[in-house]
Amino acid sequence: MLRALALLVYGAAALLLLGFGLLLGMDNSADVALTVLTWTSPSAPLLLWLFGALLTGLLLGYAVAGVGTLRARYALRKLARSLPGDAAS
Repeated sequence: MLRALALLVYGAAALLLLGFGLLLGMDNSADVALTVLTWTSPSAPLLLWLFGALLTGLLLGYAVAGVGTLRARYALRKLARSLPGDAAS
């Protein structure tokens, strides 16, 4: 029951975000060029720049979380090796 409710809530949130993204895309279809110091990017719709920033943030977040996960697994494996094994008993 609780799992079905969670699925319903997450599904509704996903549909709401999708609708918001579609509205954002329709209202922000003007081409913009980003300027950083002296570099100017090619013109592209604002929605593409926003989507690119979101995707970059997600990938960087997963990369940082992955490094932490690998460190934790390494520490756990090292700790497991230091414990006495079942073969000794």
